[in-house]
Amino acid sequence: MLSLSPRRTDELTPLAEELNLTSRIAASLRTQGVDPEDMTVSDLGLGLLRLAGYDLKKRRDGSFVATGHGFTTYVSFVPHEAGEHPELSESAIARFLVAQVSAHTERGLLMTDKYGPYLIYQKERANPDLLFVTRERLQDFVDTIAVS
Repeated sequence: MLSLSPRRTDELTPLAEELNLTSRIAASLRTQGVDPEDMTVSDLGLGLLRLAGYDLKKRRDGSFVATGHGFTTYVSFVPHEAGEHPELSESAIARFLVAQVSAHTERGLLMTDKYGPYLIYQKERANPDLLFVTRERLQDFVDTIAVS
């Protein structure tokens, strides 16, 4: 008898199964010590930012300030943990917005392997210097770095 257990709705597939990395990006990640088959969203994000020429400085709170291309950018990562809701929470968005302002950077980047709520579109429209790279936007972000 075949027994199928349903997949929990709060479980997300690994990034490696959802993203198509060019050989150049995969090789760059490997030279940085990141295994593309077993990477976290922060591994991916930091690797891509370095590849794009940004200098990264880690802050005490675990976030980063990326300097490059004439701007300073506050960079924060919100990883999905097993058992958590698969969508980025409003409270995580609010914490990011406050932290970005207090970091005194010109731009803000939040990356997550969670799905994005509609609220992120409203926040980006209100402030074009903010970018939320959520699960459904990760491939586009990778592709942008690949052509730069």
